[in-house]
Amino acid sequence: PFKCIGLNNDNFMNTYYKTQSLHYDAYRQKMLHGKTPLMFSIPWQKYVNKRVLLLAGGTGDLIEYFSKWVPDMKEVVISDISRPMLDMANARIRNMGWNNVRTRVEDVMSADGLVEEDIGTYDLVICTYSITMMPNWTKAITRANKYMNSDSMFAVADFTLNDEQNMISKYF
Repeated sequence: PFKCIGLNNDNFMNTYYKTQSLHYDAYRQKMLHGKTPLMFSIPWQKYVNKRVLLLAGGTGDLIEYFSKWVPDMKEVVISDISRPMLDMANARIRNMGWNNVRTRVEDVMSADGLVEEDIGTYDLVICTYSITMMPNWTKAITRANKYMNSDSMFAVADFTLNDEQNMISKYF
C-alpha cells in the first residue's frame, strides 16, 4: 500500500521548498505565464486603504506588480504553508521597507487552517498557480472565499487545459 503524504503536509512543503526558494521566482516566471496578465488586469487604485491577501503567496513575488500601491494600502498579507518561501517574502518586505506588509504560515486545508479574526475582512484575495496544487481545490476556493468581505474580488491564475493548447504546453 502507498501512503499519501499530501502536498499540504507542512514538513514535506518546507523540505521541498527549502532548496528551491532562493531561485523559485526566476525559474517559475516563464512557466507561470498567467501571473502577469492577471496582475495587470487588477485596478490597483481601487485597493488604496484596503486589505489584500496573497493566499499561498510563496515568496511574495506578486507584490512587485503593485509595489507602487503598497504604501497606500491598509495591509497586505502573504500567507503560505512553506516557511522557506515566506523567508524570501520577508526579505522582500524588509528590502522595500514596508511596515503594512506581513507574512504568516498558513495551511488553508487543515481543519484549523483559517485565521478566525481575518474571516470576511479582505477586499482582494489573490491565488496564482496554487489552487490546483492543493489536494482538494474546491475546498481551497471555499476557504479563500471565507476571507473575502461582501465587496471583495477573488483573482486567480492557475493551470488549465483546453483544446487550443499545443501538446507540449499541456505538460506545463
